[in-house]
Amino acid sequence: MVRKKSTFVVCIWVVMWCAVPADAGGLFLNEVGTPVMGNAGGWAPMMGSFFVHPINEDLRFGFSFVSLSGAVLDYDRGWTGRYQNEKVELITMTATPTLAYRVSDWLSVGGGPVITYGMLEMDAAVDRGNQPDGQATIDGDDTDVGYTLSAMFELSEQTRIGVVYLSEIEVDLEGDRNCDLPA
Repeated sequence: MVRKKSTFVVCIWVVMWCAVPADAGGLFLNEVGTPVMGNAGGWAPMMGSFFVHPINEDLRFGFSFVSLSGAVLDYDRGWTGRYQNEKVELITMTATPTLAYRVSDWLSVGGGPVITYGMLEMDAAVDRGNQPDGQATIDGDDTDVGYTLSAMFELSEQTRIGVVYLSEIEVDLEGDRNCDLPA
């Protein structure tokens, strides 16, 4: 970051198609003995935005906003694993404001807080024996704060070695659960 002499911005936004086939080579069968097949995948957004601004010759402010992980699954109703899940949406977003300082010609250090938000929505069928399946929905979210520390050693104009430490971030999802059982 300290090598940037002027304001620097990078934005990466990608939409990705994930194919998650539910075909287990005939391993899973539905109630009438037909192999269960299909695709649980779908479109999933991925993104990262990065900003660096010089404060003075040796000090830089940086900010990143990224999605570190996520998942989107949507199985057809009636698939064999419906009691585990039918639909899952998991999204995380992380914001990291940082400061970096050039200590000498060969050493720069940096760090800052890491703020992560996570959200989960999940639907699953509820087995009711000989009665029609019920439907359970779980949704929750949470935010956690950690930190990052870094150092860059510039051994020569062409050789740099960087090390980064990222503290543990634990998003404990808390929210609601609902169960709809048809009569």
